[in-house]
Amino acid sequence: SKVAFMFKCVSTLLVSATDILQFLLVIVYVYASLGIQLFGGVLYQHNDDLEGTEYNELNYFAFNFNDLLSSCALWFVNLLSEYNAAFADGVHAALPDSYKFTWLLFPMFYFSVVILAFELVSAFTIETFVALTGDEPHSEDEEELAEAKPKEEVLTGLSKLAYELRTEKQLIFHYTLSAAAEQARVYEIMFLQKAKDKKHEEHEEHGEEDKHGESEHEHKSEENLYEAPENATQADLDKLRLVKEVFEMGCEVKRLDAEKRKLREEAEVIAADTGPEQLNESKMNKVQRAAWILEDAVQGKCFSWYPESLAARRTFLLLRKREFLYDRAIFVIFVLGFFEVPLWCDCSATFRLIPGKIRCNVTDGGIVYLSGLPQIPPGFCLMIELACMIVIWLKLRAEKKLQSKFFDKRNVTYVSRNFHVACYLAMFVSLWDIWIFATLRPSSRMSPYMRVVFMFCIPAVNALFRALIGILNEWLSVVSFWMGTVLFFAWIGVTLLDDNVSINPANVRVNQGFDTFGRALYTMFVASSSDDFINCFNPTFLQNRAYGLLWIWCLFLSNFLFLNLILAMIFETYKERFEKEIRSFQRNQAQSLKKVFSMVATTAEGEDEPTVSREDFFALISALAESPKTPSLDKNSIEYVYKAIDVDNNNTLEASEFESVIDSIQKTFWITQKYSVAERYFPGLYDRLCIKQMKRWVWDKDDTDQSKLDNIMNVVLLANTAVVVAESYYDINHISTYNNLFTGIETVFGMVYIVEFFILILSMSWGEYVSSASRIFDCFTTWLLFGVSLLYYLPVANVQAGLMHYANILRLLRLVRVLKSLKRLSKVAFMFKCVSTLLVSATDILQFLLVIVYVYASLGIQLFGGVLYQHNDDLEGTEYNELNYFAFNFNDLLSSCALWFVNLLSEYNAAFADGVHAALPDSYKFTWLLFPMFYFSVVILAFELVSAFTIETFVALTGDEPHSEDEEELAEAKPKEEVLTGLSKLAYELRTEKQLIFHYTLSAAAEQARVYEIMFLQKAKDKKHEEHEEHGEEDKHGESEHEHKSEENLYEAPENATQADLDKLRLVKEVFEMGCEVKRLDAEKRKLREEAEVIAADTGPEQLNESKMNKVQRAAWILEDAVQGKCFSWYPESLAARRTFLLLRKREFLYDRAIFVIFVLGFFEVPLWCDCSATFRLIPGKIRCNVTDGGIVYLSGLPQIPPGFCLMIELACMIVIWLKLRAEKKLQSKFFDKRNVTYVSRNFHVACYLAMFVSLWDIWIFATLRPSSRMSPYMRVVFMFCIPAVNALFRALIGILNEWLSVVSFWMGTVLFFAWIGVTLLDDNVSINPANVRVNQGFDTFGRALYTMFVASSSDDFINCFNPTFLQNRAYGLLWIWCLFLSNFLFLNLILAMIFETYKERFEKEIRSFQRNQAQSLKKVFSMVATTAEGEDEPTVSREDFFALISALAESPKTPSLDKNSIEYVYKAIDVDNNN
Repeated sequence: SKVAFMFKCVSTLLVSATDILQFLLVIVYVYASLGIQLFGGVLYQHNDDLEGTEYNELNYFAFNFNDLLSSCALWFVNLLSEYNAAFADGVHAALPDSYKFTWLLFPMFYFSVVILAFELVSAFTIETFVALTGDEPHSEDEEELAEAKPKEEVLTGLSKLAYELRTEKQLIFHYTLSAAAEQARVYEIMFLQKAKDKKHEEHEEHGEEDKHGESEHEHKSEENLYEAPENATQADLDKLRLVKEVFEMGCEVKRLDAEKRKLREEAEVIAADTGPEQLNESKMNKVQRAAWILEDAVQGKCFSWYPESLAARRTFLLLRKREFLYDRAIFVIFVLGFFEVPLWCDCSATFRLIPGKIRCNVTDGGIVYLSGLPQIPPGFCLMIELACMIVIWLKLRAEKKLQSKFFDKRNVTYVSRNFHVACYLAMFVSLWDIWIFATLRPSSRMSPYMRVVFMFCIPAVNALFRALIGILNEWLSVVSFWMGTVLFFAWIGVTLLDDNVSINPANVRVNQGFDTFGRALYTMFVASSSDDFINCFNPTFLQNRAYGLLWIWCLFLSNFLFLNLILAMIFETYKERFEKEIRSFQRNQAQSLKKVFSMVATTAEGEDEPTVSREDFFALISALAESPKTPSLDKNSIEYVYKAIDVDNNNTLEASEFESVIDSIQKTFWITQKYSVAERYFPGLYDRLCIKQMKRWVWDKDDTDQSKLDNIMNVVLLANTAVVVAESYYDINHISTYNNLFTGIETVFGMVYIVEFFILILSMSWGEYVSSASRIFDCFTTWLLFGVSLLYYLPVANVQAGLMHYANILRLLRLVRVLKSLKRLSKVAFMFKCVSTLLVSATDILQFLLVIVYVYASLGIQLFGGVLYQHNDDLEGTEYNELNYFAFNFNDLLSSCALWFVNLLSEYNAAFADGVHAALPDSYKFTWLLFPMFYFSVVILAFELVSAFTIETFVALTGDEPHSEDEEELAEAKPKEEVLTGLSKLAYELRTEKQLIFHYTLSAAAEQARVYEIMFLQKAKDKKHEEHEEHGEEDKHGESEHEHKSEENLYEAPENATQADLDKLRLVKEVFEMGCEVKRLDAEKRKLREEAEVIAADTGPEQLNESKMNKVQRAAWILEDAVQGKCFSWYPESLAARRTFLLLRKREFLYDRAIFVIFVLGFFEVPLWCDCSATFRLIPGKIRCNVTDGGIVYLSGLPQIPPGFCLMIELACMIVIWLKLRAEKKLQSKFFDKRNVTYVSRNFHVACYLAMFVSLWDIWIFATLRPSSRMSPYMRVVFMFCIPAVNALFRALIGILNEWLSVVSFWMGTVLFFAWIGVTLLDDNVSINPANVRVNQGFDTFGRALYTMFVASSSDDFINCFNPTFLQNRAYGLLWIWCLFLSNFLFLNLILAMIFETYKERFEKEIRSFQRNQAQSLKKVFSMVATTAEGEDEPTVSREDFFALISALAESPKTPSLDKNSIEYVYKAIDVDNNN
């Protein structure tokens, strides 16, 4: 099954992504043609301009712009490696100065193709996998079966026909589905099946599926009793309809009864859940016990039983206190690893503080790079570790006491035994290891791994670890296919190349990396898991371009297809498990709240429902606040919580109000004075008009929640931004002309910010001012920057110059305020929301990732500590040594973590593995396998989850607000809305009555739970809302719901109602509901009638006189358009129009082949930069295309057709295109224009005519003048864009351009920001680092800094961009980590998410439109060819009419060839009941 599923995934992907791949091919063709004209003949071996470039050093000469195939190969490499700077640098170096700007074609390709189009293919791979997990319709869902019925009937007919032929005539029946039909089927599965699958899952979760199926079956079987007999009169039919409606009402009553029974059963379950412990609450204070349950509920826990003694509660509180210390002990032992002396260093000086460079040195005089953190002596480390073990033991002891003394007797597991055993074992091993190390000083320890055990006991890390273990089976199935592909191509490679020891033109062995099977396997692994595939395959490709066909298939399957499938499988499986956990979390909270409410609620005299009194609530929250794990809640905070929940202000909490208690207790509340304290001491001053006006500037808000002071300061900030940009420009370029002017302007701006500060301080209290983090930041930057503006006046010149160098960095802080003001813009606000939500949602995964990296870093120190250092002879010749990666090593924990972090972002970096393998002794060389192990277990399994979470966050945030029209969603959101209402009301009262400002913050756990709910549980509701909106049912649904509720209120029971009254009222209510059901049925009938009228209108007035044209021919025309998803309101009535249409189809048949010919022709043409003088002579490409300086020019190896023959072929293709356009124009103008029906797009027509005339003009110009450039290649692209699939995708991508630009602008803004910081810090730093490289390499000017940051942010070459600075000072790593997180990871993933989600929405609409058009066309065709036979009520299509229709359809070249036998098989397949 796993193998079959994988093959199905691959085949379905090839079908679903056909249009995108076709579009991608056209775009690459455009860039390849443009590249030949711009860069043809500049990239060749022995070109002096290429000396010193990476292109020349890596021998990339086979990838060039010398002909079309080589150019396509170069762009294909750029597609897979995202952005390869070697090609852009090579072109830039080889071009003359006046043309150097054309290298910008490479960034343009990255933005327009790699980000925009190629990432869509990756997303399609993920979507295909997700869709294929549930592409079969569920038999229990009658609605889905009804939709699938026609296809199932066809399948049944074909199966029956095949069986008859096989058994009766010994013939085997075969059929294939057309590519278009198969693609339509796949799209339907991918885009339209999900809502149904979601509905099915929800039915299954609530256990309603079987009951639904049974009731549906009973309903249909009983409904058959009311079918009308053949001789029924109209009166009989009216009676039967009435009986049928009564029957349906009875079914509705049954359904209501079933729902009541279900509610009663749920109530009994809830009552049972509260347990028998409530029978005797006198043994323990109810409130204390309820507080315990409530605290567990906050964490999503719910146990069937809680102990009744106060001793248990005291033990629980003791455990909470020790957990508080335990969490800090875990943090301490985690951080301790970074400051410990590495085990390979000298640990003999137990309590002496010795620098790391003295402790950690090597015997051969090599230079060892450490992180630079101070090293704590081993003796102190052991003492700290021992103290942490004692804290851990105390916590474990309290857990054991609580479980064994109170819970074991009732067989309730409050503390996991497996968790307990693992922690005890880790603690004892750690204590043993401490003693061993203190006495013997061994070279390895177990403590680092035992610390990891404690980290895995952190709840979030433990939950994620269990989830990943749960998906291990699916992960292994896809990884095995990936590894099988790598093995297969390694075998092919070594079979072809192991004996080929020849030297290629770059003086490298052709079989480099393929001389043995082991090396071939590693080469294929590196090529399949990283962007280094070009270096792996370049030796063979340089020798023979035919090897490229083999490597393309390898890269497609391994580097693209299976890796994306792994990501899809991991995230989809993890997501399913996570959804279940969230639902379980919410169920546990709901059950616990009901328990707590039943324990503390009382029924007051004269009341029917129990409520929680004010005193009981205060006692409950006070008891809850005793635990260190709950937020600090003083008396005032409890008061605020109570007011927030008690919406109706009756000093009691009903059950519905009490449901909000968990949300409320997770908030932190505080109150500040509104106005300044100075107002109380100087009231006269504040009575003045200017002060009153100033206060209004601060407190009066406009519609955008901005005060007048805010608007003024925004203008000031924009002006200051312009000044900062200008000042930085002059500072970076060392222009000192306007220094005095800028200094004065800076001082003025500083004074303005200080005035703003004093206005705010005089208008509001200090507590209110510091309650906002943004105002605290503004205060800090105001005084700091004012101090910076005064640096110019310092008397000490050296100090002045040193501080002024960093003034630009400090000025950037002002730009943060500009960003804050930009948050009013919807796009900016949405992007900030995406980033903040992502940080919340991915916290658990990032925490888990940190622990895993810690594991590998600790293991790396013990295995490879002290082997990677400068001047190590074993590293000579390795890429690690040549690229000076010495700062990334295993010499201490921080350096080790930095190395694994680089491996995380660059997927797999072979330089590190090769360096370790070369430096280790022979007996330990096998340990390099730790690097592939890290790739499989962390990069593929865990890190890709973070990428998927980014995408899911973006998708979730596009619809995280509940739709007000959906009453069900509002009902579910009610508790939280009540809290919001209560808090808003409380804040309003305090502000207006007492001049106090009310503040609250939400806890991190609550915020994370809210985000998860949006991401995983909101989608089904959003989908349901979209479907309502699409069918135009939203308003009607809302109105009927409102009417239903308003009428239902008439039947509420009065307070003094007897049981008999209640029974009567229930009966009346059920009759009312039956009446509502009758209304609904009538509304559905009206809707069906309206749809029938619309369909009748769509068929048009042309049916009034079918005598003017053969109906069958016209129906065949409509049917042929229906196959392509087209439906027009009118078709011409003359046979001449049909003949013109068939002529057009024949010319389209030739047109398609002409387009293919001119596409292929480009690969065999003589490139324009070559010698095109010999018009009709066949001359080899190496003779035509040479350079004057004797360099070696690499071509693709394809034969070159002489220019004269190419022009003749091109001219013939233009004639074919003209004939097709002429037929289209005739059909449109002669038959459709008179009815204002657009059958052929005018824009399309104009574009093709223009391209054709430009091409003909270009042919004549080239035949006579032989210019060095032509327009024909671009005109060919116009014809390719007229291909329907390419054109549709192009229009879709144009439609999402706005969203794409919004995210890309943030990405580019990040690149600009860090480029600015980099050049400000480093432009003057010309010192040489230990690797003999300038520290500011790539950052000496702003232009170079911008390009360096662009390369680092768009490719895996970031390590080479940042290595010179990181090698000099590890502190730069903090800056680069933030840059990589924002640009290389966050915004690039957001771009992918935005592109695919927007494109997917548009595509779903197109598919639905396609299906609607097909349905309308089929109804038209049926109405045209069907007749009503004598004695029949319904029209049918006779056998003869059907044969005539399909025969007429077969006349078109665009339809499959259908002979008489084929038509017979089609008819038998459809005619299921065999009634002809």
